[in-house]
Amino acid sequence: DWKRERMFEALTKRLASSNLRFIVRDGQQMQLTDQQICVGDIVSFNAHMASVISCDGILLSGQDVKCDESALTGEPEPIGKSPEKPFMISGTTVNAGKGTFLVVAVGEYCIAGKIKKSVYGSGETEVSPLYAKLDHMANNIGKVGVVAATTAMVAIIIWRYGVEKGTPAKQLMDIFLQTIGILACAIPEGLPLALVIALALTSNKMSAESNLVKTLNSCETMGSATTICTDKTGTLTTNRMTVRAAYVDGVMFDVEGAVPVGPRVKAESAIEDDRKLLLGNLMCVCTMDESGFTYKDAVPQFQGNPTECALLKMAEELGYKYADVREATTGRSATTMDHGVSKVFTSSRKMMSWTVPKPGGGYRVYAKGASEIVLSRVTHMYQSGQVMTVDEEESQTITDAVITKFANMAMRTIGLAYKDIDKLDPDEVDPVIQNTDGSPAFACETGLTLLGIVGIEDPLRPEVAPAIQRCYKAGIDVRMVTGDNLATAIAIAKGAGILNLELHCDKEGNVLPKRAMEGKVFRKMVHDYND
Repeated sequence: DWKRERMFEALTKRLASSNLRFIVRDGQQMQLTDQQICVGDIVSFNAHMASVISCDGILLSGQDVKCDESALTGEPEPIGKSPEKPFMISGTTVNAGKGTFLVVAVGEYCIAGKIKKSVYGSGETEVSPLYAKLDHMANNIGKVGVVAATTAMVAIIIWRYGVEKGTPAKQLMDIFLQTIGILACAIPEGLPLALVIALALTSNKMSAESNLVKTLNSCETMGSATTICTDKTGTLTTNRMTVRAAYVDGVMFDVEGAVPVGPRVKAESAIEDDRKLLLGNLMCVCTMDESGFTYKDAVPQFQGNPTECALLKMAEELGYKYADVREATTGRSATTMDHGVSKVFTSSRKMMSWTVPKPGGGYRVYAKGASEIVLSRVTHMYQSGQVMTVDEEESQTITDAVITKFANMAMRTIGLAYKDIDKLDPDEVDPVIQNTDGSPAFACETGLTLLGIVGIEDPLRPEVAPAIQRCYKAGIDVRMVTGDNLATAIAIAKGAGILNLELHCDKEGNVLPKRAMEGKVFRKMVHDYND
């Protein structure tokens, strides 16, 4: 037990060291773990990254902030945060928006800490199924032993004093001791010890195979596992995003070995220089402040969202450094941030936008997000030096030739678009176009001009496919749950061996029904089954 506690303590410290928060302390910006945050620190948060609130605080600044407090209240509806409702509660998740808050309680003094202390400090432990069965069996054996010992004692007394007669009365004590001996032999007092030894040996064997067990009781249920549900990014893949292919102003850049896309786009004469500048500005402006990278031994070290870091790396390959572009852009630099309007990424919109004023007047909206969502908002595109209208037929052509092609190559597709407007009403909504959850779309994120679509690859870990095959041989099903495009998810699942070409696909390689589906289809199936 002591060895396992030290092992998990080291693992916890390692996980905590990778979960960094952006905070301001004494006027200095820092990256600290949750355990290092103190009362009085100012913590930055957003719905894309750093969305879990680890301490109690009061909102200082924020934009469209909504928090999921269902873990505390049981209500699934997100709670909006404002100067009238400024309390940020630990243990909740930011669903939308971004901002900063002042820390007022940490550790066991915050809401999540108090709940954890009351749960783990109660001293109540649940009996495991195996121990419950053993207790029941031991009780039954004990009862049988009592009956057998009592019957034996009565039979001996009757035989000695009723049949044989003449037996001294002092032998009653010997008969009683014999009865106690029978009863003691009937009680399996060594069974719990044997069970503990067996579980300890199992725990050590599992630890040798990199499967850590915190409590011995967990070994009981590990052998009963029938399904593993796994995330994709960072679990099945390396979480090292790289732009591998692109479609810019009608020009296709396919995957060419390990050659990066950025230099190829930069050298392409069919794309005008001002369009390359627009592309670089879009990727640098329409990304979160927390996203960026530095170099260590000539190797880029990503910070923040990996997808955005891949876009920023491509922008640098085009010749545009994100820090310089942000600082030179009015409405995006730290000193002119209030002149611009950002709409951070939300799961309902599946896109984000950043609006900045143009030098000659008016505004420019930079937008990026899921390619199919962005393409559905596009009305124009630039091709061969001319602006052309994008109708449903052209949109379907782009979907088939670009989005589906990239997705079938296990790449995440990101749409890049922009829009020039004279006046800006950030809260205006479109009367027709809706988000994926049925809410009206922002008007500034509709009527866009397509600039390009990029394919970002997060390669599989080499050990994933063999591990999944071992799971299948052991009778354990593996299911992948991801927020990616369905075609991308299918390609990753095929590469990892989760989808077997013989069992889950037809002769043409298409996935059979109910083997891969979107969340809304799965939820409908669950609701229909329950009804």
